[in-house]
Amino acid sequence: MKDIKELVKDYLEENHAREKKEDGEYHFDIYVDYRDEIGDSTAQEILESDYPRDTLIEKLRDWYQESEWDIIDNLVDDFKEKTDPKLFEDANIIEDGNLDDEMIREEFMDAVCVDYPEDWALGQEFCFNIIVSNGDDNYDFWLNTHIIDEDENVDKDAEKAGLVWLAKQQGHTLDELVEILKNGDIEEPKTFLETVLQEVANGYGCEALTFCVKMTLGQAIALKEKMESNPNGSIVIDKRAECGLFDPWGGSGSVLGVACEKDIEIPFTNIWKFYIDKRRSNRYDSIHSVYGTDSSLWKDYLKEIKA
Repeated sequence: MKDIKELVKDYLEENHAREKKEDGEYHFDIYVDYRDEIGDSTAQEILESDYPRDTLIEKLRDWYQESEWDIIDNLVDDFKEKTDPKLFEDANIIEDGNLDDEMIREEFMDAVCVDYPEDWALGQEFCFNIIVSNGDDNYDFWLNTHIIDEDENVDKDAEKAGLVWLAKQQGHTLDELVEILKNGDIEEPKTFLETVLQEVANGYGCEALTFCVKMTLGQAIALKEKMESNPNGSIVIDKRAECGLFDPWGGSGSVLGVACEKDIEIPFTNIWKFYIDKRRSNRYDSIHSVYGTDSSLWKDYLKEIKA
């Protein structure tokens, strides 16, 4: 004579052998509708939480718990249909002529694993703005467009400008950048330094060096975790990424046309902020909104997280 636990075990072995994984458990996946998506605001909320992965799981449970219940209910119904009623009597799970559905349901809850779509969620892509500071955040990023003044004098703190940091990262010196800012060709910029000149000339004031990169939620969470656990790490961005000067506080910016000559390695210590550029927003910090652009501006150009 078998009890309910043994009956459920027999049922799973006979009918759901494919769902038995290496850990010895029976796993049933929650399937995501093709129309489902994680909104920009929700993804940003997850990233800003103290424990993003835990917050994500909590969100998934809120969204898909009914699907878990449906899976269990379907298993219970199928189990009842395929199991000999005499076995239920022997297992003592019939009360007043009716099966104890709650007991069966609880047994299935213990016997199977319902997997929430965490991989799907972590694979969702978002448009990120990565703001770089080399100390110029202490100057409200004013230095980027004031490396030299109207009299062509170099600012005493010019080395702290994000654009100067980028020029050096690309293999140039401050003197070379200053020369271009004074005498470069703004009409038809062809070199990296000339595109920096164009960016500065079209700037408005307090604008930060910004890189536009598409990342998955999983990549963004990993980046946040590694920035917290290893401040000496860095990220590598493809040289083709859109970058330039943007003011997320006043809703203005330059042409976002700096053309880098080689991939950019940004130490974690130089990442002032990274956040999702919301697609449907009227906020000043949204390039989508300020420039009226679509998401094609952002591409999958995060090449590596070094940590």
